[in-house]
Amino acid sequence: MQKVFLDTSCYLGFGLNFNNPAFSQLIKLSEEGHIQILTSDIILRELKQNIAKSKNKSLNALKVIEKEYIINNNINWVKELKESIKNAEENIFKQLKECNLKDINITELNIQNIMNDYFLGNPPFSNKENKKYEFPDAVILHSILQYLNNDTCYVISEDDDWKNFCSNYTNITFYNRLSSFINKHIISEASNNPLFEQLRNRIYNDPNFINPCVEDCFSKQDFYHDESIIAEPEIELENIFEITPEESFIIFFDEKNKIIEVEVYIKIDFSVNIRGYEAGSWHKDDETKEIFYIDGVDNKEITLDETVEKRLNLTIVYDEDFNFDIENCVMDSEIVTVGLNDYFC
Repeated sequence: MQKVFLDTSCYLGFGLNFNNPAFSQLIKLSEEGHIQILTSDIILRELKQNIAKSKNKSLNALKVIEKEYIINNNINWVKELKESIKNAEENIFKQLKECNLKDINITELNIQNIMNDYFLGNPPFSNKENKKYEFPDAVILHSILQYLNNDTCYVISEDDDWKNFCSNYTNITFYNRLSSFINKHIISEASNNPLFEQLRNRIYNDPNFINPCVEDCFSKQDFYHDESIIAEPEIELENIFEITPEESFIIFFDEKNKIIEVEVYIKIDFSVNIRGYEAGSWHKDDETKEIFYIDGVDNKEITLDETVEKRLNLTIVYDEDFNFDIENCVMDSEIVTVGLNDYFC
């Protein structure tokens, strides 16, 4: 049975959405006994930490809504959303438990090997400025090595230092995306090469194929400006200049029903209009976390050019002549951060 280890960045990469097509495929492989999904107590703690941060931000945002729009205190959806956010960690870890992850925690590690990597600047300590923060990763990676005892394993992470570490060991195969692992180990591209070549040709060379979907999904994204500014700005999408597909992976293929699921990573060049409110603006003290409300801030409006990478999941249907049609399109729901801290200070 093949072993597969997922880094925290991998779980966060699909937004802890366990219905994500690539993760669903991984779980199917696990349930069928083809693979064993490994994890570590450190990974679970990091997930809890990230969930807690997201939960606090969400609840604080609801507080602002309730303060600014007092009528919302009497609207059921606000109360229901609060309860859903408060229960997020419990619900997520319940789903994680159902995935039957194998915990590889090991209490007896060779600390000397980790310290050698630290002082020599070896992965995962390659970044000299931040290397002291990489000890959790070092413990995880050395735990994987000790657990394997020369057995083979696939490691999936979006961290380049993990890639550099794994490259030193012949029994570890590294993937930087879960979708690339699924694409390589589940989809039989060889027998369907003409079909997949035609589809990729449409994705990369025909802007009219995916651009309308991208524009529609991206226009519904939430845009965010750094919270340390004085004026809480209003942000509107001004224009999308260019959409560039960078990577694509086939993550599901149903030849009988002629359905293909594709994960596409795209670069979007766009501009936004940012306006500061004249009244009711606020400043949050980074140390005390106290919010100060300020009246009379002058309206300011600027237009910024930005670039972001987004992940797109496409459900595509086709016919015998390789005519493709996009049946469904979902973009990752991460907030798009724009601008710098000092535009409205």
